[in-house]
Amino acid sequence: YQRRVRDTHHSRNKLCLFLVSFSLCMIRSHIKRVLSGDATCEAVVARALEQSRVAANALNCVSSFRSDDNAALTEARAIDSVVAEQGGEAALARYPLLGAPIAIKDNIAIRDELCTAGSHALANHKAVRDAGVVRRLRRAGAIWVARTTMDEFGMGSHTRTSTLHGPCGNVRGEQLSSGGSSGGSAAIVAQGAVMGALGSDTGGSVRQPAAMQGSVYALKPSYGAVSRDGLVAYASSLDTIGVMARSLDDTELLWQTIRGADALDETSWPAQGDSDETRAVNDSKPLRVGVLQDYRIDELSKQVEDAWRESAQAAKRNGMSVNAVRLEHTAKVALPTYYVIASAEASSNLARYDGIRYGDPRGRAAFGPEVQRRVLLGSFVLSRGAFDEYYGQALRVRQLICNELSAALEQNDCLLAPTVPSLDVTSDELQSQNILDEYAHDIFTCAVSLAGLPALTLRNGTQLIGRRNGEDALFRIAEKIEHTDNLSLIHISEPTRHAQNSYAVFC
Repeated sequence: YQRRVRDTHHSRNKLCLFLVSFSLCMIRSHIKRVLSGDATCEAVVARALEQSRVAANALNCVSSFRSDDNAALTEARAIDSVVAEQGGEAALARYPLLGAPIAIKDNIAIRDELCTAGSHALANHKAVRDAGVVRRLRRAGAIWVARTTMDEFGMGSHTRTSTLHGPCGNVRGEQLSSGGSSGGSAAIVAQGAVMGALGSDTGGSVRQPAAMQGSVYALKPSYGAVSRDGLVAYASSLDTIGVMARSLDDTELLWQTIRGADALDETSWPAQGDSDETRAVNDSKPLRVGVLQDYRIDELSKQVEDAWRESAQAAKRNGMSVNAVRLEHTAKVALPTYYVIASAEASSNLARYDGIRYGDPRGRAAFGPEVQRRVLLGSFVLSRGAFDEYYGQALRVRQLICNELSAALEQNDCLLAPTVPSLDVTSDELQSQNILDEYAHDIFTCAVSLAGLPALTLRNGTQLIGRRNGEDALFRIAEKIEHTDNLSLIHISEPTRHAQNSYAVFC
């Protein structure tokens, strides 16, 4: 396919036009080609290294490359040798990802490589060991080729708060926001330079950029389903490592690779087999999809509304029962609750950056304005005079949100919602927005994080929300929705505006 991308970060503003082979975008097709002898891992990784540099220049989606590219090629040649000497079946059993090139967000530790979290406070910091998810990916035969740009410490919704690397671009248009905070991971996947990527999701940070880049799937797993060992902490009770890819199969393959308990993360739990939810999806009984009516807000763009309706109609055409669901409190209180709790935990986690043990000698003075704002807010809500009124109240409301979502999921197999209010947020709009407008971008994603539930963003920008430990069921439901329906990809177009609230009947 042909992809046009404009350079949004560098001084030159020329059109970047290049071709990427289909096999470079899909892990499943890559595996078939390598096993059939039509491609080698070394050639694919070499191509990914080349295309990642093109994507970095076009989109500013890469914070750093491997300190030694030859190491990536050496890993690829080792897998090729196993294929040649032991045969395809043995190689695939040993390396399920078979040399697939991937990218990793810059807040996930990789041994002896920079891990900056997009901040001057960690500008020269190198990790001393691999994160838990990186160890699992290495064992499965994945080969990382690039570190991706992000909002500073994951604090942002548009990948523009990093004072170290600058803003990330969007493959859909020069002026459009990339989404955040994992915008670099979504952009490099959407560009087709790698076959998948890791990001982190605290309040929507893998789902939002996947929706805004277009044609990218993203999974935010249940809290504890994936080890957080080696993840630079933002809000410890909310942080989750997620995956992105250009196909549903590849997203699930990456998820299956990184899931499971880790002795170095006490909040993680073992990977489980087919859950009751998965078995229910495979039953002949019609599946129940709940549409969150309270998410029909004035700020919802027509483009997002149409995609939401399209997903609901696709579910109905594929034999599912589509039902209206009301969440009396969640839609109103999730956003302020999320920002109180996330900021409180951030102020505690970021206290370690004192300039003495590691990082910038200036310590917390090296933080950018958005990080400073959230640390100050968190310090205030944890203060003696404000603790009960703000933080204690937020914890009680969080439990209310968990109860409401659990009740909705008892009556439905999954919930269907938009991921973002608008897919076409421009740079000019971001410049004119106040900080509360920018925080409101998280309105559809933060409740899921507060409840620790899994959510899967589809290629048209809508998200499926499942029960705790119900990731496998979400993938089966998404397959059924997309089985006979080609959900529209997000087109490269001028930004659309929702002029009037004229909602069609979804259910």
